[in-house]
Amino acid sequence: MGRRQELTALKRLLGTARLVTIIGPGGVGKTRLAVHAATELRRRFSGGAWLIELAEVSHPAHVAQVIAAGLGMRDQSDRDPVDVLAEYLRQRRLLLVLDNCEHLATAVSELLYPLLRRAPDLQVIATSRQALGVTGEHLFPLDPLAVPPAEPAPSLGELLGFESVQLFQERSRAVAPAFAVTEDNRRVVAQLCARLEGLPLAIELAAARMRSLTVAQIAARLDDMAGLLAGGNEGGQPRQRALSALMGWSFELCTPAERLAWIRTSVFAGTFDLEAATAVCGLPNPDDAGVLDALAGLVDKSILTRVGDSAPRYRFLEPIRQFGRARLAESGDEHATRERHCAYFRDLVGRADAECFGPAQLDWLVRLQQVNADVRAALEFSLQNDGVDAAAIAGALRVYWHSSGSLSEGRRWLGTVLRVYAEPDRRRGLALWTDGWLALMQGRVEAALPALREGRELAESRADADLRDDMALAFGVAEMHTGDLVAARDTLSAAYRGFRARGDHVGTAIALVQLALLECVGGDADAAAAHGAECVRLSERHGESWYRAHGHWVLAVAWWRSGRAEEAIEELRASIHLMRQFGERLVMARSFEVLGWIAADQGDPDRAVRLLGMADRLWSDTHATLSAFGRLSTFHDRCIADLERRMGAEALQRGMTAAAGIPLDAAIAYALGEPEPRARPAVEGHRTSASSELTRREWEVAGLLADGKANRQIAAQLVISLRTVEAHVEHILNKLGFRSRAQVASWYVAQVDQRERDGAVAVVRVRRV
Repeated sequence: MGRRQELTALKRLLGTARLVTIIGPGGVGKTRLAVHAATELRRRFSGGAWLIELAEVSHPAHVAQVIAAGLGMRDQSDRDPVDVLAEYLRQRRLLLVLDNCEHLATAVSELLYPLLRRAPDLQVIATSRQALGVTGEHLFPLDPLAVPPAEPAPSLGELLGFESVQLFQERSRAVAPAFAVTEDNRRVVAQLCARLEGLPLAIELAAARMRSLTVAQIAARLDDMAGLLAGGNEGGQPRQRALSALMGWSFELCTPAERLAWIRTSVFAGTFDLEAATAVCGLPNPDDAGVLDALAGLVDKSILTRVGDSAPRYRFLEPIRQFGRARLAESGDEHATRERHCAYFRDLVGRADAECFGPAQLDWLVRLQQVNADVRAALEFSLQNDGVDAAAIAGALRVYWHSSGSLSEGRRWLGTVLRVYAEPDRRRGLALWTDGWLALMQGRVEAALPALREGRELAESRADADLRDDMALAFGVAEMHTGDLVAARDTLSAAYRGFRARGDHVGTAIALVQLALLECVGGDADAAAAHGAECVRLSERHGESWYRAHGHWVLAVAWWRSGRAEEAIEELRASIHLMRQFGERLVMARSFEVLGWIAADQGDPDRAVRLLGMADRLWSDTHATLSAFGRLSTFHDRCIADLERRMGAEALQRGMTAAAGIPLDAAIAYALGEPEPRARPAVEGHRTSASSELTRREWEVAGLLADGKANRQIAAQLVISLRTVEAHVEHILNKLGFRSRAQVASWYVAQVDQRERDGAVAVVRVRRV
């Protein structure tokens, strides 16, 4: 509201500037303007417009990895994250919105300089309370909304022309529908808006009080609080004192339980749910409704924002979170609150690790992604103290870091944990194993060995059979990497027997996959198939999907090696189907590889080239290589050499390069033998006007279906429940008269294309961390 001129000017500036920093005080609307501009400019950028929220980042070293995660990158390498990010961006025309940069200004500046230099089609909108100081930065100061003079008060008609008054009236009607600016109250409305300095956040907080107070009562109480601040030691500009006064007054009007909930939940770095809030608030009777009532009260007062439907989560606007944190520091309760925060997330990742092999697996992975910022905060807090909880968290994240493609981030955390926490106990042992295992998954055998050797010594000294089996598993993989297949078979077999005897399903599944890989390389396809099939059966019994996909893949390699190509293809398609819901590109890359080898064997070089080109794109996206999976790269090399002989090196490279540019959803459809998504509706004769029947949320869901997202991924991205997503999909199908998600996806693409041709603003999805 009231930002049309600023929006036009910002879009014009972005026509020539590659970095624009919107600067202004907290609560002035920098984020809203940046997101709105990105939404309208989306069509200029083939790589999309992406919102990366940096308010939750406390350590400068994490900026690059948070941006990479927000872009959906999965870095499996051990390279410098800045180099990885620059390489990724270099190949894309993309708009980044970096929100709330002020506390990381130096780190953001040092990152943006090489990114803008090395990625010529990258543009950035940053929001900050201060300039970043990057060469080529264009500053865009954002002023508060226009306010009326307090005296003499404008006429009613003139008053309603001021943006701040329009916003106050609209927000007041949200809680008091009968409210209107009238001749009777115009003077006090003018005084109030002038007193609030036109800050949108301040206006919204004041309007939230219209549920129980009149405009005159709000203005009087605000004046009282401002007088107290003026007599104290509150610093800052007048408009910031006005916002601080309003938040202080809002704080005073809260109930004691609401105040406690406000200051203690401000410790969260990202969104949080009722369970987390209850644990962190630490009320004497955590089972009662006290925390829920307090959160509901804060939502009613516009202090908290509720996101999600059946499983709601809560978030603070950053100025309100900072106010709460300042009060938390003053309360003397900050350390105890952070201890409860750290303990909660230690227990949460422990539960996720314990339940990761079962039907709740994907739910847990989605939940860990939602709380990633708070897990980082818990790690940092623990590392600043004794590191005990950090070691427990790092060890429990072993499956998450692997399955989410966060190998590099995991190893960086583990390196710090192992330097800080030196106690020779099981916590350190699991951290050593996780560090070594992630290094092996990157193909870094030499980097893995020091941690694994120390872990093995620790297991022996403690007579810890569980840890000894973990280390044996890792050493078996290392031996397979170095070509000692005999030793690897013995070591992996011993680990497998230990895991199976004690009912460690994760360890058993990993051991079976690695044994199958070993036999594939060694030439015993029957033994490989037996191991792969056992992994699939074990996973199916427990309703697990991640390791089942690995089992299908390695079983496919075994069938291919034994000449049973059609059975191999079916196993690979099963693996891809399972990995589709995780968005996991690494296993898909391996599946595309083997499908390519099979196509070459079957005399279809064009299909082989296309599949290998798609695999190359996924290897590049994940910064991983096939060498991290035993000696399978020899099969790739043979296939490439064969294709070069058939079609020539130049034609091969041209074909693979073209295939690498195919969108992922189209690549998956091609690999699965499904109809490729088309730019036109799959059903002829449908009503293109049906788009008007979809709600705004249904449009978002339809767009994510067009991106190839599964229901669980949509739920995670929109922060809504799985059941709600399923209901939206059903409504979309019914409204459009379609029978499949693929039809919705094709229809959506056609609608966006048509809107662009008609000159209308296309539907835009700005992705959020």
